[in-house]
Amino acid sequence: MYVTVFEGDETENLPPSRIALTEWRKLVITEHIVFGNKKDNFWEMGETGPCGPCSEIHFDMRSDEERQLVPGHELVNKDHPQVIEIWNNVFIQYNRKADGSLEPLPAMHVDTGMGLERLVRVIQGKKVITIRIYLQEPFIKLKKSPIKYIVLVIQSQIYLSGYYQIIFGLLHLQ
Repeated sequence: MYVTVFEGDETENLPPSRIALTEWRKLVITEHIVFGNKKDNFWEMGETGPCGPCSEIHFDMRSDEERQLVPGHELVNKDHPQVIEIWNNVFIQYNRKADGSLEPLPAMHVDTGMGLERLVRVIQGKKVITIRIYLQEPFIKLKKSPIKYIVLVIQSQIYLSGYYQIIFGLLHLQ
């Protein structure tokens, strides 16, 4: 597992994401923290509007042999099909104005997005995404469940960090 942290951008007077870096250092070894530029680690919804630095979670799905040849951190955000982003956390703290300048927002928040098919691919250890294999398997039991509300929990042994539980949230079953 690798994580990215915004390195800052001097041309826009944007500082590096110190809070994200501090928090990731508590959870991930330093060698697995990758500093990303504005192109990869500063999210904007368009030419104007809310925006901010982001931090991503990537997984290296390559074989041990491939990892020995090229370290995973060198392939993060390089469009390698086996080093994939599964989660993005955007720290919305600026507003991009029509003149291109940035102004701080009065209230900040985090916008997060995850690729379900990518997450399931990592949990199942698959090299290729196919809807049948990745998305139907976890939901087969849910469709047969008599429970009206259920919390979907996927458990997996990820990296060497132990046993994780990822909770998708409360699902309403019709």
